Amino acid sequence: MDLVAVTRAGYPWDRTDSSGTPDGLATSHDGLDWHHVRQPGQALPLDIYIERASLGIARLAKARRVAAIQAASNHVNALPALIAARRLGIPFHYELRGLWEMSRAANVPGFAGTERHALGLELEAFVARHADRVFAISQALADHVAEQWGLDRARIALLPNGVDAQGFAAIAAEPLPRTTIGYAGALVAYEGLDLLLDAMALLREQGLTLDLIVMGEGPLREGLEAQARQLGLGDAVTFTGRLDPAEARARMAACHIACLPRRRSAVTELVPPIKLVEAMALGLPAVVPDLPVFRAEAQEGQTALFFTPGDAADLARALAVLATDPDRARRLGQAARQHAHGNREWNAIAQAVVQTLPSRDVDAQDADAEMAEPDTGWIVPEADRLIAALGQGDAAPARAAMAATAFADGAQAAREWLRLGKAAGEHGHLPAERLAAEEAVALDRGWARWPAPMPRRNARGHLRFARNGCWRCSIIPKRAPIAPP
Repeated sequence: MDLVAVTRAGYPWDRTDSSGTPDGLATSHDGLDWHHVRQPGQALPLDIYIERASLGIARLAKARRVAAIQAASNHVNALPALIAARRLGIPFHYELRGLWEMSRAANVPGFAGTERHALGLELEAFVARHADRVFAISQALADHVAEQWGLDRARIALLPNGVDAQGFAAIAAEPLPRTTIGYAGALVAYEGLDLLLDAMALLREQGLTLDLIVMGEGPLREGLEAQARQLGLGDAVTFTGRLDPAEARARMAACHIACLPRRRSAVTELVPPIKLVEAMALGLPAVVPDLPVFRAEAQEGQTALFFTPGDAADLARALAVLATDPDRARRLGQAARQHAHGNREWNAIAQAVVQTLPSRDVDAQDADAEMAEPDTGWIVPEADRLIAALGQGDAAPARAAMAATAFADGAQAAREWLRLGKAAGEHGHLPAERLAAEEAVALDRGWARWPAPMPRRNARGHLRFARNGCWRCSIIPKRAPIAPP
């Protein structure tokens, strides 16, 4: 089986927190070749981003003659891949690694129940309903989406967290001199790190002093550091910030106990953290909350100890058991390693995907699939001058020229704005691309007036439909869905 790996369109060029950008549009990492699609950027309106990104994916898939397309969550990444698969007439698989809207709701008070929260979940459901196969990270998540979104359970399979067993077996570290708890992950509310600090303070009051290494970054770091000082744990807790994955694993391997103090929430009841399997693969005993996704992975008293979610005293009890009985902790760690290496090796897990791939010839791709954007020449005069002005942040010349140009209708005018923006973006002017897209959206959705009535089909032949008096472009080309495998 050949694998063609593609990063999300625009990534990492459209991320302000990126640590760097690729030297080219093809790179290699851990023995896997990656393709990068530089445009469009995610700053564009979502529907325009999705439509344009789908073309880049479809062109690559057609050129490489792929038999199926699989995309990982969330919908921003998956919708373009879904459309690309439908363009080519090949199966689409959706890999649900979590539900970002639930994660945000667990960390941001007031986000749950907002329009953005509801829209995000509905788009997740939309992708899953149109997928030929859905892979869920846990049985709990599989059950949830089947019940909430009305998915056929026959189309859902498990694709759990895994590890490169050979790579983890090669990680060796000298244990730290004092009993140390290790945590690697985001510093966000639902991870419950404040609870872990409270538990350590309780243990210190009982005469048991433990060290803690917190590897990762997040919005709660400053507050957690202040809490550690207030509890008198400043000398026992180390915050490393974000580390390279290899360094984080090496430092975790030197710890004695892995702790995942997650609080109970909608997302923590459905989505298991990959750091649990990785800690087990390193041979560490784990202390984890008594939640279904942890029960499905770890065995009480054999590979991990459980505590009541949200209960600092019970968390302190579980930590004390392992800290005061090194032999028991070692036995649990050895059993955890055996479980992870024997049941969570990526090569074995990947077979769940391979078995669903079509056996047919890739020539079954739709040979007539539309891969090119229409280009009949510029309608607006002096387009090059307008593009240059947009690149300098000056939209006035383009607005004046567009207003003076006789377009057939508003759809044609909106398309011309998009083409101007795309041309500016191709020269590296991403803000100009976004500005032009906003002008196009204003026309397309009725926020800006145009003399001619809006048509029922846009320039690409996609259906348009009315909603609240505005015309919008549908994002799925009209093709018959692929039958489930």
